[in-house]
Amino acid sequence: MKKKTMYIIAGLAVVAVAGIAVLGSGQLFQGRLSKLNLRVSSEAPLPSMSKPVTPTITQPTTSERPVSLKLLPPPDVSPPIVNIITPKDKQTVNGSVFPVYATALDNSAVITKVEFYSGLEKVGTQTSPDQNNQYKYLIDISKKPNNTPQLLSVWAYDKAENIGKKTITYIVDNEAPELTITSPVPGDEIKWVKLTCQKKDGPVCIKWVIKLLLTVNANATDESGISKVVFVGEDGEDLMTDYSPPYTYSYNIGDIDMEWDSFYTITVEAYDNNQNVTYKDIKIHVMDAATANIHVESII
Repeated sequence: MKKKTMYIIAGLAVVAVAGIAVLGSGQLFQGRLSKLNLRVSSEAPLPSMSKPVTPTITQPTTSERPVSLKLLPPPDVSPPIVNIITPKDKQTVNGSVFPVYATALDNSAVITKVEFYSGLEKVGTQTSPDQNNQYKYLIDISKKPNNTPQLLSVWAYDKAENIGKKTITYIVDNEAPELTITSPVPGDEIKWVKLTCQKKDGPVCIKWVIKLLLTVNANATDESGISKVVFVGEDGEDLMTDYSPPYTYSYNIGDIDMEWDSFYTITVEAYDNNQNVTYKDIKIHVMDAATANIHVESII
């Protein structure tokens, strides 16, 4: 049997059969290699011969539905638009109460409530408008000072709790005009133009019809101005309206049924430009109808 000899050359195992191997610089390597086996030595492993792995990308098939994104609407940050219909800004009002009318509009078309403020005090709330799409509230002004600007505010809320506001000022005038009757004065005799007996009891007249001749002069003043002075008879009928000073009226008071010791009243009314009114009553006393003894009893 031929002897096998193994040589290790640079990590390679070489098996020679029936040959001579001479190693050295410039030496001859003879022999017939019957077999050449290559293997990885534990001392020097061979590099990997596997191919690099190429990653694969799987494309979605046409049957797969894409994901849809739902966009949310932006938040509502727009406040309602409020407008005060009445009163107007800087308007003068009078009376114990006056109505406030306001409108409120919003981009959401929903107004949840409307609040009314007198100064800094909330005095009322409305949650729905009237048939004219207006919000109404009665403001109490009975204790407000005269001729002093007052604040009036209306707040409107939408469903997102945005608040729209409108503020104006108004002036309260509950001060009546000053009215003075300059003539006649208490104690003055009243002239008559006709005296007629309407009813007799025998030779005695028990009911007289008298026509009086009377002139009334008046002064009226007010900070807002005087719009008119009205002279009113006993039955409530307007006898005359005077729109400018001097305020005076001379007239025959005719066909008055008067008895002895009876009274007749003439009223003078002075109106300012805000419709405040002052009354003065002239009370006429018929002392003796038979002799037409008539004088002014009082002026109140």
